[in-house]
Order: sequence, then structure tokens, then C-alpha cells
Amino acid sequence: MMLNTIIGMMGTIAVIGLFGCLWKFLGIKLQKMKKQIELTKYKKTCRIILYVSISCFVLFLFVIGLWFGLIYPSLK
Repeated sequence: MMLNTIIGMMGTIAVIGLFGCLWKFLGIKLQKMKKQIELTKYKKTCRIILYVSISCFVLFLFVIGLWFGLIYPSLK
């Protein structure tokens, strides 16, 4: 039961982070707030968030693969 909670949390963090950064990179909010945000600081922060969310997503896929490969067959 705890494994399902951890998998769900990692997947949620990855999806929210990826969509949040894609939203910013597409410039939907950036055009409205261009004068208020220093782009250099923002790009560094968003790059860090993007790397963390991608690594969470890869870890999420790895855990799903392990679960289907090792744990699920032993439950049958």
C-alpha cells in the first residue's frame, strides 16, 4: 500500500513540474509578466524544476517497470 502512495506522489510531482515548465516556456504567462521577472533568475529556477521533474518521471517509470517485472508476477 505504501508503494502505491509513493508511485502516485512521484507521478504527480513529475506531471505538475513538466506541465508548469512547459506552460512557462510557451510564454503564456511570461508575456504578461515580462517586466516583473528577471529572466536569468527565472530560467535557472525553471531549469532546476524541469530537471527534477524529469528525474522524478524517469524514477516513476523505473519503479512502475520494477513493479510489473518483479512484484506483480509474484502476486498471482
